[in-house]
Amino acid sequence: MPTTKAFKHSYTIMLGVFIAALTIYTLYTSEALASGRWNEQPGKLTLLVDTPVYDEQSTDSKPAGVISAFQSLQVIETGGSERDTTNPSDEFWYLVKTWYGDKWLRSGPAVIKEKYYPVHLEVTFMGMEGLYNFPVDDESNVGQLSPQTVTTLGQLFICNEGVTEGTQSESDHCRSWYRILTYLGEKWIAPTKAIEHYENQHSAAALTPSAAFYQEKFRSSRELEPLLSRFSIEPVSMHTENNVARLEVRRLYQHREKLNDEEVEALKNAVFQSLGGYFPLSITTFTLSDKADLVGKIISIDNTGKRALVVNYYKWSGKEHPTPEAYWIRLPDDSNIHRYGQELQLSMEDLRIGQTVEVWKAKFTLLSYPGQTIAYEIAIVEDAKPGEEGIPLSIILDLDLTHIDKIELKLKEGKPIIIQDPHIIQAISKRMQHIRLQAADQYPAEYDTYTMSLYQADRKAIYSGNLVLQQLPYRPTSLTIDLDEFIKKLK
Repeated sequence: MPTTKAFKHSYTIMLGVFIAALTIYTLYTSEALASGRWNEQPGKLTLLVDTPVYDEQSTDSKPAGVISAFQSLQVIETGGSERDTTNPSDEFWYLVKTWYGDKWLRSGPAVIKEKYYPVHLEVTFMGMEGLYNFPVDDESNVGQLSPQTVTTLGQLFICNEGVTEGTQSESDHCRSWYRILTYLGEKWIAPTKAIEHYENQHSAAALTPSAAFYQEKFRSSRELEPLLSRFSIEPVSMHTENNVARLEVRRLYQHREKLNDEEVEALKNAVFQSLGGYFPLSITTFTLSDKADLVGKIISIDNTGKRALVVNYYKWSGKEHPTPEAYWIRLPDDSNIHRYGQELQLSMEDLRIGQTVEVWKAKFTLLSYPGQTIAYEIAIVEDAKPGEEGIPLSIILDLDLTHIDKIELKLKEGKPIIIQDPHIIQAISKRMQHIRLQAADQYPAEYDTYTMSLYQADRKAIYSGNLVLQQLPYRPTSLTIDLDEFIKKLK
């Protein structure tokens, strides 16, 4: 029984300590929550410089340790005159949780309740701006900067008392401070008017409550494309990264022209005005490079779908079942079709099967075979020569058909036949050397006819009687029918 009483007594003491600590923490956090200051972290402090902590509320003793800058610390208890003073220079203390244990931290301009945002962006300001050691309104500046664009390392917001979260822009009731690197070292500026730039791919932003609201509205908006059409551009891609909404656009009919800085800012302002508020937004332009993305032959044209099938038989991928590079390219209304080295604008009616073309395609391609994409520019390099319609079978199979060492024939029924007789190989080879094929509009209904594996040293190519070669369908010709008849006799 004595042991039980001692346990209950100890438990009561621990519970009382816990409730007292919880009450202090609740009072501290509820104060921030009740004020509605979204920019503060309830129950936490932010350090703007490396800051010493102590075992007691006194700087007379040696510091117990130093906490690195730009960290948030949990507050357990407040000491000194925090609740009574109205003078920021009055000294008071915070008991905070650290990896040294619970330690005391003295107040000062480098100890704030506001949340610090590690950001990376460029900021342009138009007037002379003061430089400050700390983001404090009543602090004297230590220097000035003339109008320029600076790179920002961090950002925080000092807001009016009692302002709640909402869709109202924070710029209406908060002062934005930027931490920058200057000739005097790291300093703070708070421009009256600033333009934020997020076009750098490594940019990171501070996402305020209203910015998060409008950014989400931007992602789900159906008004974007009509707005962009007024600027003669269309969207290419849109995603969010590091709290920055990234919109990539392209100019219609001007595939190599980027939007200049003034046009980007005008477009941003139009987006903000359309949605009703500001958020971190990057707008970049997709442009075509000097070098074509694809070089190949047109082997099929679909006039109804406004597309053409372009195959590069000299660029293959895959090990077990290699296939040539192939794309169905769709032609939008602003596609630029011309002859290589000429500026005269052509149309889809000028494209012919057998032409060699260079293609500048869209940024994204559907993962199918053949691939499916958009062509913004096509240069006709060479027309098909008269009498040479179709692609030679040797190019389609990527094999020299004049030197075949062995053939493995698989018929619809029965066991495979190994052909090593040079006379039979020569008869098959001669027939195949003269075959030229054109692409078929659709795949054949019957797949299971016969296949021939053609061996040449360590190389191998497969010819299928249904003329689906390297996953592309081709039309039968009189020469392929003659080859089929010869193969049937080998049974």
